[in-house]
Amino acid sequence: MGSRDPGSNPGSPTITSPKSQFNTMVYSEKSRNEIQLVLRPGFEPGSAAREDTLEETLKRYFAFFNYEMCGPKKRKTKKASDVLKAFEEAFESVRKAYREYVRPFEEVKRVISQAPAFNIPFYEEEEFVINWLDERDDFITYLKARKYSEKYVKDIISFLDRYLTRPVSTPKDVIEIFAPLTPSQAHHLNRAFRVLLKYLQVIKRFPEDFLDGLRQAIPKDELRGAIDLKIPSEEEIIDDLRRINTALPKYAAVYNLLLDSGLRLVEAVELINTFDESKAEKLDGFYRYPAGMFRRTKQAYYAYFTSFTLNLIKRVEKPLEADNASKFFRTNRYTRPKYIRKFVYDKMTSEEIGIPDSVADFIEGRVPKTIGSLHYTKLRRKADQFYQRWAKYVTELRRKSRGSSK
Repeated sequence: MGSRDPGSNPGSPTITSPKSQFNTMVYSEKSRNEIQLVLRPGFEPGSAAREDTLEETLKRYFAFFNYEMCGPKKRKTKKASDVLKAFEEAFESVRKAYREYVRPFEEVKRVISQAPAFNIPFYEEEEFVINWLDERDDFITYLKARKYSEKYVKDIISFLDRYLTRPVSTPKDVIEIFAPLTPSQAHHLNRAFRVLLKYLQVIKRFPEDFLDGLRQAIPKDELRGAIDLKIPSEEEIIDDLRRINTALPKYAAVYNLLLDSGLRLVEAVELINTFDESKAEKLDGFYRYPAGMFRRTKQAYYAYFTSFTLNLIKRVEKPLEADNASKFFRTNRYTRPKYIRKFVYDKMTSEEIGIPDSVADFIEGRVPKTIGSLHYTKLRRKADQFYQRWAKYVTELRRKSRGSSK
């Protein structure tokens, strides 16, 4: 095991190695926690000879282990031998890993750390920055590939163009962008910015921890989850009907279709733009038209409307745009389409009309895509049965609007 140090205890070995930075290493039986290390000349701190610190340290512990298992106390057994062999194999693996991976990396880092002398900056980790204008074209392609509607894409790009006017690299940047916005503006940017972060994660492979840090800095959406209890009154709808008679046929057609069917604005506009009269099936005083529109989680299987609305739809010559229709209703202070939809559902399910909730949901397209065929057929049959009540009600509203005209 090596020569003994005359000054050490009789049972303690002294281990020397010609390559070691230590002249002697005294392992004391009496005080196993105390190890005396005597530096050899030329191995002072800072000298090149101390480069193999990790390897030499492992060698010392290997020597202690060997002495403990195979020393003068005759504890050498087959089991100890197996343990010793396993230790030797582990030591060889560590030494190989150190030489192949740790030392080369430390050498590279040492060279790069001197880079300022060559005017080359050295960064511990890569910095990520979101430059909206650099990502804009690819992001639009991504949105279209995801089959988002043209209006949705237009809205998202508009919000990002308007508010994302500076590079974003830290959560602080996100906070500063949202700080001056109103709750409504923050609501729209919140949704648009989250879609952009998803694109950067999926397509550009930005690190998740970087993107999560930005997401956590987005302020709480004050409008999300807010319950809008507003439902228009019957008098407001009658006033709309009175005034819409003098509007352009396309806007009159849209408004009356919304009131007849309870569809969403984009669905009503699409139906009018693609209308085929041969597909309209006449039932008992009204029409059923196969809409078959699916927009991700929102859908409409059929549109129900009266003969009055059918005649208005047939008069529409030029294609409609949902944005223009929405702007027309807002500018001229008509009931907004989403509130018309709420009015329709509330009145349909009222005691006055008495249409079951599930049937009203079906008429308005508020049913899952995965609905079973039997349940679907049953709902359609009930909708055909109950819609006559609603057709009579809206016809009476139109009569009242004509009677209140000035």
